[in-house]
Amino acid sequence: TIAPRTIAVQPTQLYESLSMVFVLLMILTFDRVKRREGQGMALMMICYGIHRYVNEILRIDQRPVGFENYVSILLVVAGVVMMTWLGLRKETPASSPTAA
Repeated sequence: TIAPRTIAVQPTQLYESLSMVFVLLMILTFDRVKRREGQGMALMMICYGIHRYVNEILRIDQRPVGFENYVSILLVVAGVVMMTWLGLRKETPASSPTAA
């Protein structure tokens, strides 16, 4: 019998492309309803951290794991903290251009 010599892998590149298109559409939609500058970046940090964490779970190649997962979790936590901080911050009036 003929047995394959490779391991079965998930098409993570395809998953990554599709999920990043979804994240892009989510951020473009959120940009219309955001209330403060910087909230789009916070959403990007949260979505990308979740995306990377799930993508690393799907990979089954032989390499050390841990660092990527910790960075992804840190990115999600930092994004949540940033979104919360931006939501609690006082609104500042728009800066008016100064006449020279």
